[in-house]
Amino acid sequence: MDHFGYEIEMGQLIYTSMEGYKSFNIETELLAGVNFKFAVEGISFDINDAGTVLSIKIILNVNGLKTVAILDGAITGNGSTEVKITLGDKIKIGSDLEIDSAFMTQMLEENFKTSEIMKYENGALVFTTDVFNTFLKEAMGSSDCPMSVEKLSFVKDNLNIYVQCDAISTQLAAATDMIKDALKS
Repeated sequence: MDHFGYEIEMGQLIYTSMEGYKSFNIETELLAGVNFKFAVEGISFDINDAGTVLSIKIILNVNGLKTVAILDGAITGNGSTEVKITLGDKIKIGSDLEIDSAFMTQMLEENFKTSEIMKYENGALVFTTDVFNTFLKEAMGSSDCPMSVEKLSFVKDNLNIYVQCDAISTQLAAATDMIKDALKS
């Protein structure tokens, strides 16, 4: 069976699928009687070379002050049919303020619960091949799609999608056999 991969830049995938960041905002009371308004203005994803840690860098507008927040997550199941990114308990805001990440994970949960590309379950972003197989079937206009997504893998800031196509695989095997037979004669 032959496979081919497709790379998707994570930041663009989120921005496009969520129609920008307009719904990524929350107002919460962090200090007694003091409310803070958090609005996301940008998100970038950095994945370490080993594909085990995702750092979500978020440009935040906090009551009119713009800053960068960093939320790390552990990637598990890389190279399989289900990849999970379990988000950390702390978020770093600015250069040295580290606080509980509950407000940010609440915002992510609210926004990703209706996402078509991933789900937010028990503190983790979950990506499955089933979602991308559904996209393939819809794109082909048929439930009988000759291609299927076999696995997902996060590598260097991208989501790699590995697709198998039985029709191409069969043709390639036949062509390879024909070449081998021709070389024997």
